[in-house]
Amino acid sequence: MERATVDLLPRKAFEITRVDGTKIKGQFTLWSVKRYCDKKKLSLAQLSEQMTEENISMEDICLLILCAVEDTFRREKKGFAYTDQDACDWIEEMGGILSGEYISLMNHARSELPAEEEKKTEAGALTS
Repeated sequence: MERATVDLLPRKAFEITRVDGTKIKGQFTLWSVKRYCDKKKLSLAQLSEQMTEENISMEDICLLILCAVEDTFRREKKGFAYTDQDACDWIEEMGGILSGEYISLMNHARSELPAEEEKKTEAGALTS
């Protein structure tokens, strides 16, 4: 079965290539996290608690991805019409929440290293 793929890009950007070839671009930025917090009415402390494995819901996952995609549309000055149904389709095409593609995307969102540090760390890991 053919699956969507995820390309992880510098600065927490990503691109999901759907089964039909459509590309969905997003980026986990300060604005996308702010947008998520505004929609959920969360403080930073509440955000930290919400994002734990015990507390995160499918609604949270879909909204987090949607906010990252919306940020790309916002910066490109384009209208944004995706919904939670679209986000669920993207995740399903990746193979679901247990797939390597999905897990990589969520780890990319959580990574705390700046893009340059990630490259240095990866290069160091390859030469070690």
